[in-house]
Amino acid sequence: LRWHIDYFLVDRNVKLVETIFFETNRRKEEEISRAIEKIAKHTIKNFGSSDCKCKGNLHYLGKDKSIRELYKTIISV
Repeated sequence: LRWHIDYFLVDRNVKLVETIFFETNRRKEEEISRAIEKIAKHTIKNFGSSDCKCKGNLHYLGKDKSIRELYKTIISV
């Protein structure tokens, strides 16, 4: 297991629904994570964030947030 997502994908009860990928000339992981944190119901502290100063990189948005809202949040960064 190399990446954090690998720990989830080995569980047969986990289903990958959507991925978001984009290229940029500068590092934006921390900015994006902080923006998502603002709309998230919960953020898992320190998950996947050892190389940045954000609270964590695993966010629970809840059932009331849509993928479209997540896209808008990410694109606005």
